[in-house]
Amino acid sequence: MDVPHVRVEIPDISYARAGGVAIAYQTFGEHERNLVLVPMMSNLVFPWWDAAWRGMYEQFASFARLITFDKRGTGLSDRPRELGTLEARMDDIRAVLDAAKAERATLVGLGGGGQTCALFAATYPERTEALVLVGTPARVVQAAGYPYGPSEEEWRANLKEIRERWGTREYFESQARSLNPEADEEFVEWFVTCQRFCASPEAALTFHRVLGETDLRQVLPTISVPTLVLFRQEMRDQMLDVAERT
Repeated sequence: MDVPHVRVEIPDISYARAGGVAIAYQTFGEHERNLVLVPMMSNLVFPWWDAAWRGMYEQFASFARLITFDKRGTGLSDRPRELGTLEARMDDIRAVLDAAKAERATLVGLGGGGQTCALFAATYPERTEALVLVGTPARVVQAAGYPYGPSEEEWRANLKEIRERWGTREYFESQARSLNPEADEEFVEWFVTCQRFCASPEAALTFHRVLGETDLRQVLPTISVPTLVLFRQEMRDQMLDVAERT
């Protein structure tokens, strides 16, 4: 995709401060209700060049002020030497809400992004209007009393592949076609470029390592705000487990 020739109006980018780290964020829409969208990793610019993502943003903005941001270590935000704990990343949400002058918001977590949203909702219920978890399991990896997801051995193999292949065209192309078997070449090219601008290989490895180490089984029962759980059919058992715990 020849990005410089794509003409798309992109909302301005602002910065919030979280413990000395600059967090890039955008707002889109003029409604009183706020909605914060949190993917696993992101780059604020590139979703606007994809019709599906742009359409989703426009749908959200039809009833809420959409707030998006790049987590520390990703996209347009600062790349500190230490990416911090899940708690530190959760505080990025608070910093962005403060900077955007949003007292409360509905949090929509996509995949791994739902981990920070769930922790924020449990920690700051007074600032969370509602929580939406899209494909965010209580755990990503199998554990005692938790038979879902890949085994520890399979997950270590996944981390090894990320360490060795993240950033290569072949790796991202296979990911794109796995996510969307009907993807055309334009989407694949967009996906490859977007992923490269989301995170460096070391940052991607760190994010996925934390993803596999995080266990929300004790956090989910403490969430007191209205919660919606969404999932694809292949994650049905994992996500019904989340619904039962929340």
